[in-house]
Amino acid sequence: LLYIPLRDEHRMVLMGPLDATNSNDSGWITEDIEVLLLWILFTGSTLGLLIYFYLRPMWRDLVSVRDAAELFANGDFHVRTPQAHSRLFAPLSTALNSMAARLERLLEMHQAMSHAVAHEIRTPIARLRFGLTMLEEEEDEAERQRYRDGMERDMQELEELITASMEYAKLNRGESILQREQVDLYDWFDDLLDLLSMDCARGQATFDRKLIYVASRNLLLNAFKYAQQQVHMVVERHGGMLEIHVDDDGHGIPPQDWERIFEPFRRLDRSRDRATGGYGLGLSYVRLIAEHHGGNAFASKSPLGGARLTLRIALS
Repeated sequence: LLYIPLRDEHRMVLMGPLDATNSNDSGWITEDIEVLLLWILFTGSTLGLLIYFYLRPMWRDLVSVRDAAELFANGDFHVRTPQAHSRLFAPLSTALNSMAARLERLLEMHQAMSHAVAHEIRTPIARLRFGLTMLEEEEDEAERQRYRDGMERDMQELEELITASMEYAKLNRGESILQREQVDLYDWFDDLLDLLSMDCARGQATFDRKLIYVASRNLLLNAFKYAQQQVHMVVERHGGMLEIHVDDDGHGIPPQDWERIFEPFRRLDRSRDRATGGYGLGLSYVRLIAEHHGGNAFASKSPLGGARLTLRIALS
């Protein structure tokens, strides 16, 4: 019922009763609500599925990265994160794998060097101990001086081994210890090969004089160690690269070992190193020095029949 009072009269207008349950209108209202609910349900479900399939790869990548990080924290650097399924985590996964590989390599290098250096210093220490004993017992002054000279050489060998190990570790960690300077190639190789006859054309190059000297000397000492009668050194310039080839006429190196000899303290089960005790740190150090000069070091077959070791560096 609807009551409407009149202002001027003590009367009111009565309207009703009104029918609020019209069957036709009720049907339309109920149907509209059902359609709206179905649309909301369908839209929400579709949106939820889209969000799920969009976030699922990222969630899987996040779990993989988290698990790998926990293993890294526990010192397990052998683990690698699987290939990322989402573009968001792909750079992070790649960076983690690169970091793990580098840490694993540094750890292996540190362990190998710790054991190898401890082994390498035994020989000069044993010679020093022997020299001290003989120095105390020897009465002839000439013999005493010979033992003193030998002990001095052993001390120098120990110092060079320690210095080379420290500089190798710095270079392998990526530290830049290069001191580049303009070098006259003729004078530089004349200093290096002052005991050999040579004919070197004049030229200029920019590199670390000390480190390249050490690398070239290591190549020569390696060739002298394994050569039977001949050692040849060839210096070539190709564009912006300088190549130093050192050849010997020894037994050579099998092709399958051309890369292995540049690993630190690698000992090959071949006649080439049985009598000398392996390659030590020298060739690995040579390659590391070359890489820091924008080049490389590699082995090949020598025209003399033995091994050819090549040091290649950028001239600037």
